[in-house]
Amino acid sequence: MNHAQLSSWSTVLTYATIVVGLIFALLAYRLLAREQRLPRPRLVTIQAVYGLMALASVMILAGFASEYVKLDFESLQTEVTAASTALDEQRAANETLRVKLQLVREVAHTLDAQTRKPAPTATQDCVESAQPEREQLLALGQRLDAVVNR
Repeated sequence: MNHAQLSSWSTVLTYATIVVGLIFALLAYRLLAREQRLPRPRLVTIQAVYGLMALASVMILAGFASEYVKLDFESLQTEVTAASTALDEQRAANETLRVKLQLVREVAHTLDAQTRKPAPTATQDCVESAQPEREQLLALGQRLDAVVNR
């Protein structure tokens, strides 16, 4: 039996217990009403009616208690499912961030490799030779921004 079949049998038995308890309570009431019509009620019958009423009460209470426990269990199961879904979503977000971090590290490594060129000696040479590197650095910075903002 799988969980769904077991759950349906549990529900059927719970409701059957409640219904049988109600039937016993109705029978006890009818027996008590019939016994009151007699001129002299019998003690044994009244004790049997009390016993039947006690049994009916226990069955009804047990049925309702079982249903309450099952509802509480289903509520907990719903909470666990929601927490599991949230955890899966968080794991996916963490994986995305890990991939983005790896891309940022690769871009940073590329920037480090490109900035380790020997420095020019003359001031004008520095300005002229720095222009292409400046444009490359700006382009890499824009790529970095694009990777981070994905």
